[in-house]
Amino acid sequence: IGIEGSEQIMKVVIVPIEYSFGGCQASTDLDEAALQPYSDAIYQQNALETLQIEMIDPIQVTDLDLTDPGDFFSLLNRIVQYRSQLGLDPNVYMYGLFDNCGACIGDGGGCLLGVAPGTPGATQGEAGQRAAIGVRYLSGNEVGIETFVHEIGHTQGRQHIACPGGQSAGPDPSYPHDDGGIGVWGFGVRDFGIRNASNHKDYMSYCSPTWVSDWQWSATFARIKSLTEWDTLDAVDPGMSESTQLIGTMNPETGESHWWTEPGYVEPSDAI
Repeated sequence: IGIEGSEQIMKVVIVPIEYSFGGCQASTDLDEAALQPYSDAIYQQNALETLQIEMIDPIQVTDLDLTDPGDFFSLLNRIVQYRSQLGLDPNVYMYGLFDNCGACIGDGGGCLLGVAPGTPGATQGEAGQRAAIGVRYLSGNEVGIETFVHEIGHTQGRQHIACPGGQSAGPDPSYPHDDGGIGVWGFGVRDFGIRNASNHKDYMSYCSPTWVSDWQWSATFARIKSLTEWDTLDAVDPGMSESTQLIGTMNPETGESHWWTEPGYVEPSDAI
């Protein structure tokens, strides 16, 4: 059995949301036992030697209706900006976890569970996109664990995967397995569970049950390796301290926009 020589480290900061709006008051400040399944889910489905996962102090949200998609995206903007305010290293992922008393986010045609600002590449200048948000419960069921893995997947640069009945936007056309299957049998190194390749779907799909495919494993292995190398002194990108970028988001339905600045830059190949 071959032994991989590279360090494989992921750093994740979870921001619990203290939510109060209308008749809902809910906290997501998880204790150690409640946090463990989130940690296990990330660790088992990524090629990791070490997972550094930390829950920081909660932030309060009292002015957003987190059953409304517009306010839901406003919360994402706050978490992206909060990541910049904290001055996190470029290879740290931030995740805002909230509970809106299990309500559907949307008009009933489909409930939003989580969102990320994009699918960043392996550059330090795209650090601001390594942030996402997700809900913990829907109708009394804990959906937060799978949502956490899925949204962190987006911040690792991963696109959706198509599967039967799963209406995901922008699925990756290069995915090699039919119907979003995982391709090989899976094994959880924390829970010792076996995942059947015939009925499990890749975690970037909208189908269930989910697990990591061999294809996704290889892709995220390369991303984790790249970001881990940034912790060495010779991998620090001087552009992160020498340049500032203006970032904006806009709700196409309402026209509401948000703008802020943070360290970083745009790759020349991505500039218009």
